[in-house]
Amino acid sequence: MIDLDQGWRTERLDLEPLTADHAAELAPVLDDAALHEFIGGAPLPARALAQRYARLAARRSPDGEQLWGNWVMRVRATGLAVGTMQVTMPAGGPAAGPAEVAWVVGLLAQGRGYAKEAACGLVALLREAGWTVAAHIHPAHLASQRVASTAGLSPTQEVQDGEIRWVTSSERSGTLAEDPFGGRPPTSHERMTGEPWDASYRDGPAPWDTGRPQPAVVRLASEGRFAGAVLDAGCGTGENALHVASLGLPVLGFDVAETALAVAQATAGDRGIEAEFAAADALQLERLGRTFETVLDCGLFHTFDGDERPGYVASLASVTGHGGTLYVLCFSDDGPGTGPHPVSQAELRAAFTPVTGWNVTAIESARVQTNYHDDDGAPAWLATIKRI
Repeated sequence: MIDLDQGWRTERLDLEPLTADHAAELAPVLDDAALHEFIGGAPLPARALAQRYARLAARRSPDGEQLWGNWVMRVRATGLAVGTMQVTMPAGGPAAGPAEVAWVVGLLAQGRGYAKEAACGLVALLREAGWTVAAHIHPAHLASQRVASTAGLSPTQEVQDGEIRWVTSSERSGTLAEDPFGGRPPTSHERMTGEPWDASYRDGPAPWDTGRPQPAVVRLASEGRFAGAVLDAGCGTGENALHVASLGLPVLGFDVAETALAVAQATAGDRGIEAEFAAADALQLERLGRTFETVLDCGLFHTFDGDERPGYVASLASVTGHGGTLYVLCFSDDGPGTGPHPVSQAELRAAFTPVTGWNVTAIESARVQTNYHDDDGAPAWLATIKRI
């Protein structure tokens, strides 16, 4: 049984049992309405927070049926409190049900991996003690979904009060087709369709898989616009990547659709073209451990909604060398016959800014070939974006 009265440590954090005395320190850290966007409620003043923490410090619900664990996340190097970690467990032990975990990190401390670190540590402690671990996360709360995924939880089909239930592997039988998302949070498009990207390739060509490279990509290649190591983001069955690789450039194509990647690898072998293909999450590209001089995004950017785009743009920046070039070919909102998820020039410029590490140098009209448009294809933008 995990000792709720004891603290624990991670690589950078000390987790200390929460008491009423922590309220004065945590009140300003948590005093932001944005923290309550997905969980409801409002920031509490220090006095009310102290009363709440005093109740939680009892470590047990008044009826005795639940055990409560609450800890303050404190950064060891600075001594600053940055948030809290909590678990609610049935008093009857692991056989009585799962341990429910939750976390919150103040806005000024977000983006540094503290929630992931604390969640991974607590989940590991709970699982070692024999618990199944669960969490309830709003479908639009992408940051918390990434925390849960890193901690070993996967989304299920269960929804409670508008939140999706996530669980560890011992309760995976309830996950979406045994977690077709591979442990990563589903994208907005996948949530909308209810299926992973891979499903688009299982029963024949995907709507965008024409069996040949996009004319805009062929033109870029003919103009010598690809240089150095090239990354094809969301490569699908690899036609664009293979065209660039046929010119003698080192190319890595990645996708989350393993059926598509298998086709790409087989096609490369059949054509005698040397190219790499790998499964990777577009929102976690730093895990590739590599950088590229040229990056191609053909039809991926426009699938992300507004909440996902900052994470995707940052992910691209993590693997694009300074001075490198990103080409984005996406459906345009200009003209008849637009494709799904059309994007405006303003949206492209808003996503790729000097603040995010990019400079849009050109946006030109183009066309995207699909299997459901005529030979002229759909209106598109071709953006040239420099990494700064």
